[in-house]
Amino acid sequence: MYNRNILSDYEVRYGTLPLDYFESEDIVDYEGPYGPTVTSDYDISYERRRPYYFTTGQRDYISPVSTDDSVIPTLYRQRYMVLPNIRSEIQVVQSDDEDAVYPEQRPATEVYMSQNHAQNEMKRYETVGGTKKEDPKKGRRVTFFRNGDTNFRGISISISQNDFRNFETLLVFLNGKIPTTAGVRYVFSLPDGKEIKSVTEFKHGKAYLASSVKKPNTKLPYGYSRETDWTSARPSPGKVRKDEVHLFKRPTSPTQSPTRKARVITVENNSRKELKEKVIIDPQTKQNFEDILCIIGDLINMNVDSLYTRRKPFRKVVSFSQLFREFKNHDMFIACQEGEDPTDRNSYHGSNNSDKLQSIDELNMSGSSNSDSPPPMENGFSTSRSDNNLEDDSASVLINGKIRRYYPPSMSYPDDEAGKPDRKLKLEWIYGYHAKENSNNLFVLSNGEIAYAVASVVVLYKYIRSKDKDRDSVKDREDTQRLYLGHTEEVTSMALNPTNKSIASAQMAGKENKAHIRVWDCKTLTTLNVIGVGFFDSGILSINFSQQSNGSFLCVMDNAEKHVLSIWDWQKERMVAKTTTSNLAVKAACFYKYNDTILITYGQQHVYFWKLFWDPVRDKEGRIMRDKRSGLFLGDIPNEICSLAFSAKGDVLTGDSNGTITVWSPDVEYIFSINLDLSETMRNAHKHPVTSLYMLMDNTLMTGGGLEIRAWDSINGYRPANARVLPEATGHVRTIIPQNSASADGRLYIGTSKGYVLDGSLQDKFRFLIQGHSEEIWAIAPHPNESAFFTTSFDKMVIKWSTTRHKIIWKSQIGKPGCCLSADLKGRQIAVGTQTGNIEILNAHNGMHVASIDVSKYRIDCIAFSPDSAMIAVGSHDGLLHILDAQDGGQGYTPSRPLKGHPTFVTHIDWSGDSKYIQSTDGQYNMINWDVEKKLRISDPRVLRDADWHIYSCTTGYPVIGPWTNMENGTHINAVHRSNYRDFLLTGDSRGRVRLYKYPCAATKPEYRGVKLYSNDVTAANFLYDDMNVITSGGTSPVLALWAVVDAFVSSALWACR
Repeated sequence: MYNRNILSDYEVRYGTLPLDYFESEDIVDYEGPYGPTVTSDYDISYERRRPYYFTTGQRDYISPVSTDDSVIPTLYRQRYMVLPNIRSEIQVVQSDDEDAVYPEQRPATEVYMSQNHAQNEMKRYETVGGTKKEDPKKGRRVTFFRNGDTNFRGISISISQNDFRNFETLLVFLNGKIPTTAGVRYVFSLPDGKEIKSVTEFKHGKAYLASSVKKPNTKLPYGYSRETDWTSARPSPGKVRKDEVHLFKRPTSPTQSPTRKARVITVENNSRKELKEKVIIDPQTKQNFEDILCIIGDLINMNVDSLYTRRKPFRKVVSFSQLFREFKNHDMFIACQEGEDPTDRNSYHGSNNSDKLQSIDELNMSGSSNSDSPPPMENGFSTSRSDNNLEDDSASVLINGKIRRYYPPSMSYPDDEAGKPDRKLKLEWIYGYHAKENSNNLFVLSNGEIAYAVASVVVLYKYIRSKDKDRDSVKDREDTQRLYLGHTEEVTSMALNPTNKSIASAQMAGKENKAHIRVWDCKTLTTLNVIGVGFFDSGILSINFSQQSNGSFLCVMDNAEKHVLSIWDWQKERMVAKTTTSNLAVKAACFYKYNDTILITYGQQHVYFWKLFWDPVRDKEGRIMRDKRSGLFLGDIPNEICSLAFSAKGDVLTGDSNGTITVWSPDVEYIFSINLDLSETMRNAHKHPVTSLYMLMDNTLMTGGGLEIRAWDSINGYRPANARVLPEATGHVRTIIPQNSASADGRLYIGTSKGYVLDGSLQDKFRFLIQGHSEEIWAIAPHPNESAFFTTSFDKMVIKWSTTRHKIIWKSQIGKPGCCLSADLKGRQIAVGTQTGNIEILNAHNGMHVASIDVSKYRIDCIAFSPDSAMIAVGSHDGLLHILDAQDGGQGYTPSRPLKGHPTFVTHIDWSGDSKYIQSTDGQYNMINWDVEKKLRISDPRVLRDADWHIYSCTTGYPVIGPWTNMENGTHINAVHRSNYRDFLLTGDSRGRVRLYKYPCAATKPEYRGVKLYSNDVTAANFLYDDMNVITSGGTSPVLALWAVVDAFVSSALWACR
C-alpha cells in the first residue's frame, strides 16, 4: 500500500494522490462518457480527452470536446473522501445534485497534465520557427581553461566557421592565448573529458580544456581562480560601514532620477465630475506646463487654471515634472478653473453622459511665447528686425536651411501680436471612406451605426432611412455622425467587442506620439482603457477581441520585423503573454471563435495556429506556442492568405490570393487540417484574391473577391447559392458585413477599394451610401458665395460638396489625374490643372465640361483665377508661370509667353486685388513677385510690400514668418490660407498638424490653437467663403475634414455632427 505519511509536494499542493492511497472502499468512482471507468482497485482506464475549464478571472467557461450539448461536465458524479491534514488549492463548485461536488479543473495546458502525457503533448508545439538545427556558421561563445591549472581564469571565445575554417586554425589561435609546455594540441570538453576534433562540436555556453597532452584532468575546480587583472585604479579607502552605505549608493529619489517613460493619467472636471478623459503625457515633450493645461481644458471643456491630485488632501500640481516625480503614483487628477479648488466641487446631476464634449487631443498643438527670452536658435529658426538701419528694415527667418528676408508693410499691423486667437477648430464632419487593405475597417453597432476609421478619427455614421421609399435617395437623407477623437496619430486597426458596447482602436507610432490601443465606450465615446503605451514601438498591425469570453482579452499583432503577437487583459491593462511569430508579412491575428486558448495568424504563405498556456491564478505571464501539426498545406502554398472566418461547426475558413477558399476542420485534439471535400467545392471561387469572408446568421458564407460577391450554403457542403458583380467604378470588394447581425434579411454593407460604402443585397441592387475620392487629395477650392467647395484627386474626378447637407452635389470625370483647381470669383467656372499639363474648365453649377487648354508638357502644380475672372495664372512643374487670357466670356482661354524665374516647380500663386500683380512660391520656398501687365519679374521685393493680396496662400512671406519659427528641423509648412475677413491664418505642415494663428503673424514663436488629424502631410487647408468653416485634407486617406471655427472655450454638448 501507499505510505500515507509520505506525500510529494505536487500531491499536497494540487490535492492529487495515487489511487493506492485509498482503501478499496474509498476508490473514486466516475461515471459518464468522459470519466474513468473502474474495473478493479488498481485498474483505471481514461478516455482520450476530457472537457476543461478556461478561467478568465471573471467567470469560468466550460469547453467540452464534443459539440453535443447533452454531454456536459455537470453530468459527472463523483464521490470524494475528506482527507485529514491535507489542504488542496482546487476550488470546489457546487452542482445541482445536493450530494455531488466537483473540483474546478485547471486550464487544459500541459503544466497541469500528467507528466508523461505532457511530454508527449508538448512535442506538438514549438517555439517560433520550430526546432531548428544549430547553424554551424553561427557564433557559439565558449570558455577555455588550461589543463591542470586551477589558477588560470579562462578565456571566452566565440567559435564559428567564419572565424575558424578548420580545427587546426583554432589550435593555432589558442597557442597564442593559452601558454603551454608543448603548445595546445588537444581540446577536451568539461566535465566529461570528451576530445573535441571539429569546430562544429562546440556548444554554446560550455567550458573546455586546452591541453598539450592527451590526458585531461577534469576533477579540478576550474573557473574559481582569484587571479585579477592589473589595474591602475586608485585603491579603495576600505570597508564601508553599515551606517554609511547610503552615502555610496546612487540617488534613487524621484527628484534626482526622473523617468523617461510616458504615462496615462485621468483628468476630471471639477465642476462636472462626469466629464473626464485619459491623457498621455510624455516626459520628453517640448511643451511647458501651461500648454498641457490648455490641452486638458480642451478635452474636458473648461478653461483649466490649476491641477490637483484626486486623493485627499488635494495637492496642487505646479510643474510638469511633478507628474513623473512626486505624483508618479497618482493616476487621477482634478482640473479647476480660476478661483476654484477641489474642496468646493459640486456634482452636476442634470447632465447626461452624451453631453460630454469630445475634442481632438491637441498634443504638441498649443504653442507659447516668452517675451523675456531671446530669439530662439536651437531649432534652426530665427527672426530679426533691424531698427537702427532705416534702409534695411527687413525681417529674416530660416526656412529650409536658408535665411529668407521679407519686408513688412510701410504701416505696421495693429493686430500683429503673438497671443492666441480667440477661436479654435472643432471637427464637424468627415467626407468619404477609406478601405484599408490590411485591416477590417467597417463595423455595424447594435444601434445601426456604421463604425470606420479615417486618419486619427473613428466615425460612427448613422444612416437615416426615409419613410417614403420614393424619396429615400442620397439628397433626401439627413444622416448623422459621431466622432471619437481620442487618437493623435492615424488609426491602423479596429475591433468591435462581442458585447457591442465598446470598440478598441489602435494608432500608429508617430514622431511625437507613441503607438497604443484605446478601448472606448460606443455610447458615450468615453475612453475606458489605454493599453501598450511604449510597448508597440513599431506600430500595430491588427487587434481582435476574444469571442468565447465575451471580449475579455485582446490579441495584438505589431508591425515589428518578427511580428510580435501579444495577448492583453485590457480591463486590467496588463499583458498576458507574447511571442514572435514570423519574419514573413503578417496580415492579421485573431482568437479562435470557440476557444480562447487557440489563436490564428495569417499572411504571406502561412496560416499558423497557436496555443496559449496560462493559468490566471498562478502565472504572471503565459506562453504562446505554435502548433506544428495544424495549418499544413497539402500542395502549393498560396502567396498570401487574405481573409478568415469561422463556421458554426467550428471550421476555420481562409481566402487566399489565388481566389481559393480553404476549409480547415479541427479534430478532437484541435488539430486543424484541410477538409478536402469541402475545400474542393470552393477552389478558384474568385478570379481575384478573396479579400473578405463573413458567415451570416443563417450559415450563408459571403465572400468577396475583385468585383464579385458570392454566397455559399455552408449547410449543404458550401454549394454556390448566389452571386453579384459590382460595377467597375465602385472598385474591388474590401469588406462585407451584414446590416443587422441578428437578422437573416440578407442586407449588406460593402466597403470597396475606391472609397465607397454600398447598401443593398444580392437579391436587390446596391446603391451608394458613402462616396468620395479613391486617391489622395491635393487640391481644395471653396465656392466664393455658397456653402460648398470643390476637390480633385489623382482618381481623375472633380467633386462639388455641400457643407450643410454633407453630400455630393455633383461629380465629373475629367479623364486625367487632377493636381490643382481654382474657382472664379463669380462662382461660374472652375479650372482644374492635370498631371498631363492640361487645364480643364468646368461649369461650377453642374460640372459640365466647358473647355480644355494645353499649357505645358509637365504637370500643373498650382492654378488661380484673377479677381476679375479675366485671367488664369498657372504654375507648372518645370518652374514656368503661365498667364491665360479669357476669351468669349470664359468659353476659351489663350496662353501667353511663359514667365521664367523659379528654379523648380511652382507651388502657390496669389493675385493682388487689382489683378495687376502676382506673388508665387516654389518647391525651394523662393518667393518671386511679378508684374502681370508687363510680364516681368519684380526684382525689388519692397515694391509690393504694401500690396493688397486678394487671397494669401503662399507658404512664405512676411505675414507667415511666425508660423515658420514654430517649425522643428526638417518640418515644413505645406498649406497656408488667410481668412476672408483677414483676422486668422491657417497653416498645415508636414507632420499632419493644422494650426490657427492671428493674422498677420510675423512675431517670433507666436501662440496658436491647433489640431492633429493626420500622421503625414497636410495637403490642403482652406477657409470657406464665410470663415465659419475650414476644409482640410492630408495623410494617406482620400477623405476630407470639415471643421467649425468656434469660440475657444465654448460651452456646448458633445459635438454630434449632423
